[in-house]
Amino acid sequence: MLAWSIPAGVFLVVLLIGVLDLPLYEWLIDEDGPIESAQLLLALATAVLASVVAFQLWKLQWPRWLVFCWVVFAAGSFLLAGEEMSWGQRQLGFSGPDALTSANFQNETNAHNLLTPWALSATYTIVGVYGAGVGHAVWRRLPRVGEFADLLAPRWGSVSAPWFGVHAVVYAWYSVVEPILHTLGSDFSADDHLRKLGEPSELVLGAGFLIFAIESLLIARLHPDAAASPAPAERGDRLVDDDSGHG
Repeated sequence: MLAWSIPAGVFLVVLLIGVLDLPLYEWLIDEDGPIESAQLLLALATAVLASVVAFQLWKLQWPRWLVFCWVVFAAGSFLLAGEEMSWGQRQLGFSGPDALTSANFQNETNAHNLLTPWALSATYTIVGVYGAGVGHAVWRRLPRVGEFADLLAPRWGSVSAPWFGVHAVVYAWYSVVEPILHTLGSDFSADDHLRKLGEPSELVLGAGFLIFAIESLLIARLHPDAAASPAPAERGDRLVDDDSGHG
């Protein structure tokens, strides 16, 4: 429970500020404000660290598909950072392509706001559920992949999993609970009371990504011998090479 109390505490502190001091809360969650800036820094740090993990895995001759996954994660984290700041639209003062901004529900130069609010919330919820241990539980049951599950998703009980879990709980409100309430005829919305509760939740998610990258780097560095136990297909390739060498 202690591991869950830290990410939950981060979210609840921001929520409490919103209850006690709404102007301060609005400043914290404002565009390019402290929370969004922190999300940007977390995403950039994750991109750098994920690149280091990919290089470490490549250097230690882990399976190349696993290296590729981490290259994609690094690139995705960099794209997330760019999306978070709308690729500098506000900072640099450019309007962006008309086709993109007109289709964007916030009239910004980013792709994630092309989704409907519900679709975006559902996507965030799925990411949170995946990182809270569900993704790891699925990967470790797959042949040839399961032995690398710790590097594909946070396991239940890891330091990073609760950060994803708290985020999943918050966004489940937007993607599951509120649609049910609206179906039942209620017009209640959390954002009617505190605007953009998703911002502190996304901060928690960003921290989860970074912590997972740190955990994975520790796995790669502290267990280099795991590279000597590649996936079954690669073991076969090495056996063929060894046999040919002794011939």
